[in-house]
Amino acid sequence: MSNRIALFFLTAAALLQGIASAQIVINNHATGLALPSPFQLPDAPVNDTEQIQIDIVNTGTTVATVNSAVAFGEYYTLCCQGAFTLAPGGIQTLTLSFSPLDVAPQSGSLQVDGQTILLFATGVPAASLYVQTAAGLVQAHLGAPLDFTIAPGPTTFVLENNWSAPVTVNLIYVTGDWSFDIIPPTPFLIQPGRQIAFTLVPSPTQDGSAPGTVSIDQWSYLIEAQPSQPAIQIQVASPLKSAQQSSIGIQFNPPPTTAFTGNVQLTFDSATTIAVTDPAIIFPSTGTTSVQFTSVVGQAAASFGGASTVTFQTGTTQGTIHVMANWLDANVTSDVAITAEPVGIESISASRESNALDVTVTGYDNTRTAGVMSFSFFNSQGAFIGNSVPADFTQEFYNYFFQTAYNAGGMFKMTAHFPVTGNPGQVSSVQVDLMNSAGDAPSSTTPF
Repeated sequence: MSNRIALFFLTAAALLQGIASAQIVINNHATGLALPSPFQLPDAPVNDTEQIQIDIVNTGTTVATVNSAVAFGEYYTLCCQGAFTLAPGGIQTLTLSFSPLDVAPQSGSLQVDGQTILLFATGVPAASLYVQTAAGLVQAHLGAPLDFTIAPGPTTFVLENNWSAPVTVNLIYVTGDWSFDIIPPTPFLIQPGRQIAFTLVPSPTQDGSAPGTVSIDQWSYLIEAQPSQPAIQIQVASPLKSAQQSSIGIQFNPPPTTAFTGNVQLTFDSATTIAVTDPAIIFPSTGTTSVQFTSVVGQAAASFGGASTVTFQTGTTQGTIHVMANWLDANVTSDVAITAEPVGIESISASRESNALDVTVTGYDNTRTAGVMSFSFFNSQGAFIGNSVPADFTQEFYNYFFQTAYNAGGMFKMTAHFPVTGNPGQVSSVQVDLMNSAGDAPSSTTPF
């Protein structure tokens, strides 16, 4: 029987040479060498899967179309089948799998358009390997790294006998960022349909991952464990108004198991369609709109250079501040609304000249609609002098905020000049009333 098989293989190989395209070749992805026919796949445990990757390569000088790439045979599959095109030098990588359900040699074939490669592999009785994850047991497969998420502490692995007869395990071995925790002494026997569990402890790398290899007798399974990432939450001190300093904190739930640097970024959407930026919305510690934080193992609060919060400025413009935090694969945003306010008066100073009075107001208008004002003057006894003096500087404010190169939020400084007929010394104090679209802002009385 073995001679007949060899003769059949040789005949198929000779046929292949006659019909093979000069443009499309089939390579072993791992070695870069042409896949021979017949091709001997590694044996696989029954009810398990052995996988290899193959490359379909266009070695020609024109675009090539592959109409069909298919695996035949009861236990062979190819992912992913279908037509595709390849530019000159182009490569399409596919996964060839062998998943035996019987303990016996199994034949099949790989066909890529006119090319045929015979496949041969054997199913053998052995235990299948599973990993206990938060989503349940996940099977590891030969030739394909298993990515899964780990929680702090030991991780449970399970060997299951899916064969109809007892299976003996002679050796369990682990390499990489893993070590043994609890493992049964070898050799041991697993009866049909039964399981044996053992536990390994990860030693995560700096980014929290734990790659390694678990070997069960002659079978080697690649594993790539990722840390279970906690949810992150942005905490902003509130309520917030313009011209304030506030604080931002980052909280983890549950506390992180790895130290990793993240970033907080501020962006701003103004309520106006012109003069839309506000350079005062920054982190004073960096002088920019971004700042870094670090997760601390076992602590719920992130660290901003040793502090649990970081200070930021709210600016002086109505709109929405977007606080965006990025940490590992987590990205969260918190929106802070800066609502319209009456004019904020920071300071008023009053001075006399020989025949005039000057009143200087420093403040901010986060709506950028200020302009209408009134000024009330008082004598040394606090009595009102004459009538309030109205003033409308709406156009001047508009030009200041919107029609110049000025772009520093809603801050302003203005001086009103009042000629006086008579003795300016009779005026002892002044009160200013400023109005914008959000309301009226009367000042306290300011002495000259």
